Amino acid sequence: MQNIKPKFRVLKGLLFLLLIVAGCQQQLTYKYLPGLEMYMKEVHNTAILDTEETLYYILPVSDCNTCQTTDLNLEVLNSISLKKPELIVVLSGITNKTTYKNAIEPLKLKYKVLEDPKAIINSYQTGVSKPLLIHLKEKEVRFYLNITDDKVNMAQQYLEEINL
Repeated sequence: MQNIKPKFRVLKGLLFLLLIVAGCQQQLTYKYLPGLEMYMKEVHNTAILDTEETLYYILPVSDCNTCQTTDLNLEVLNSISLKKPELIVVLSGITNKTTYKNAIEPLKLKYKVLEDPKAIINSYQTGVSKPLLIHLKEKEVRFYLNITDDKVNMAQQYLEEINL
């Protein structure tokens, strides 16, 4: 019976150490962060790493009739109302003639919306070809998701969970 106690202590110590290591949050790396940071500063006069906590939802807007991506992402953005952290929506390729203008107007009442009508974002190494959701907190990337059509629900789920 006494042999079990030392083994139990070792096991308990290893379990405690495992919990500490698992509890430490690993910093995510978004390899295009320097390009995104430069784009936001030069085009939108926004220093993205100077805020305490912000979510950016970057949405390339396409006027093609078969593109569901824009529709799906606009539905998500219109269905959620975030209180904290701040959500900034960046619309790339949006023009006054876009078919999505009616879906975009309500966003401007809920969020800060930055427009890039000439899609200048494509001149920078930002990794944005599909929509991007990126969560920055205390100068670190906490989460990012390149949102393909099959990942729109993941983006919505993350926004709902962060809003709790």
